[in-house]
Amino acid sequence: MTYPRAPPGEQGHRGAEMIRAAPLPLFLLLLLVSWAPRGEAAPDQDEIQRLLGLAKQPSFRQYSGYLKGSGSNLVVLWLNGGPGCSSLDGLLTEHVPYSWNLIANVLYLESPAGVGFSYSDDKFYATNDTEVAQSNFEALQDFFHLFLEYKNNKLFLTGESYAGIYIPTLAVLVMQDPSMNLQGLAVGNGLSSHEQNDNSLVYFAYYHGLLGNRLWSSLQTHCCSQNKCNFYDNKDPECVTSLQEVARIVGSSGLNIYNLYAPCAGGVPSHFRYEKDTVVVQDLGNIFTRLPLKRTWHQGIKCAWTPPAPTRQLLPPTSTTRTCGRPSTSRNSCRNGTCATFW
Repeated sequence: MTYPRAPPGEQGHRGAEMIRAAPLPLFLLLLLVSWAPRGEAAPDQDEIQRLLGLAKQPSFRQYSGYLKGSGSNLVVLWLNGGPGCSSLDGLLTEHVPYSWNLIANVLYLESPAGVGFSYSDDKFYATNDTEVAQSNFEALQDFFHLFLEYKNNKLFLTGESYAGIYIPTLAVLVMQDPSMNLQGLAVGNGLSSHEQNDNSLVYFAYYHGLLGNRLWSSLQTHCCSQNKCNFYDNKDPECVTSLQEVARIVGSSGLNIYNLYAPCAGGVPSHFRYEKDTVVVQDLGNIFTRLPLKRTWHQGIKCAWTPPAPTRQLLPPTSTTRTCGRPSTSRNSCRNGTCATFW
């Protein structure tokens, strides 16, 4: 088992440090943000005197360096969802200003291999939830092997969105390892069942006044029978057509998907061109695709990148029952519905 060595001059830093740690052939990027006591004066030698390349220097003081982590505070593992979104999204855009590292040592893991800076030597990125859980577990084992001072600390597994699958499957493995002091799990806005998610979204949209009586009547007529509705994998053509209209309203009409009553600022188009390719940036999790044998919401594309070749690659998301493949020749952009992280 081998690990990339730290760059010259960085040997011995054990605080806020980026490491790639996982058994070969997988290398999963782990970023540890450590707790440090507040109120201590910053040493003069850590002050940034000048930012190269800037004609006008900032008027405020800045410091750079490593913080010594607390040896006793709990360890929190964070996983973003997607699947295929970098956990650094949580660090950079979701956890601040309520910084978790004030009370814990937070570990951000880019998962699965192929996301962010995590990679596989054999370039074979097809995977499933079982394999991802095993890789994450082995990465966690290797982290505690490298940082023994955290091994006995209380451990919490946390995440959001598709972490509703990542976290429970990982927890099953962690609970079988007595060396890890697992204390609890936490998942925000988690996805744990595609069927429940897809069925509940239609009701949610209707109860919030998004669909209207005509569309709701059509859904009731063509998607429901015997007092039960199936908006998940219904094969009725009229039902599929009505569900496509629901998808357009929810996913393509400019709604703020995180807060229906708030404006969606920015005016970012659903597609934009970059170096002769097309990047799809809108949320695709709720959009139907007119493809043979792909009539369910969870089989729709999550992220799509149009490569230079004439054929467009459509990428199904990972599920607990099937394998998800990703062509190694293309890069796919996804960050919970916006373009930020390569997958």
